[in-house]
Amino acid sequence: MPKYGKPVWQHVSEAAASLKKKTFSPIEIIRKVHETDPEIPDVTIRSYVIAMAPNHPSSIHYPSTRKSHGLFEYLGGGQFRLKERLETESKGIVEEDVIEGDFEEAAISLEGDLETFIFGHLTSIEEGLSPYQGGTGKQFSVESGRIDILALDKKGDFVVIELKAGTASDAALAQVLAYMAEVKKTLAGQKMVRGIIVAYDFSNRLMLAASQLENVAMLKYKVKFDFERVA
Repeated sequence: MPKYGKPVWQHVSEAAASLKKKTFSPIEIIRKVHETDPEIPDVTIRSYVIAMAPNHPSSIHYPSTRKSHGLFEYLGGGQFRLKERLETESKGIVEEDVIEGDFEEAAISLEGDLETFIFGHLTSIEEGLSPYQGGTGKQFSVESGRIDILALDKKGDFVVIELKAGTASDAALAQVLAYMAEVKKTLAGQKMVRGIIVAYDFSNRLMLAASQLENVAMLKYKVKFDFERVA
């Protein structure tokens, strides 16, 4: 059974149809989808809107969805529309787990890039942060899993950093708290341990839960593009 009751492309296509507008933007689709299922991450919905428009340059990164569910047309300027005449390019049905695999692969890639950047620029998160035992602090192994980045602050206290490329759910908070408990038990001794979750966005449940904790902070990252002339 699909993770969100039905395939995400179906959530997105139904949202587009229900808007009853000639054109729409990804944010309008996100808001409409969240009326029925607020747990679907913003970044996933936005990616599907792009993937479902075969003429969008970035749709090539999601070949299965582009081929099987190319229901949109990209008009430029961040605007899309439903195709007036649907073009069926695929014979048969592509399984949803194959389609979701495109997005999972993209998310894993982005998360890896985010981790590499932050590990090399920890002071952009907080002044005085440094990796625990140098390179050992990246993907630090504990019994319950791997900490994305384990760092020390300027006081020498431990900081557990968890990274999410998309929208972080309350599961991310449980993950961080488990890691913090293990670091306190095995490494910190009398030192303090706190957590930082870095994500593109945060679910409402996570925001509510974290508001009751003084030792866990949440930071949103923003993507900035730099350009280099090659020709």
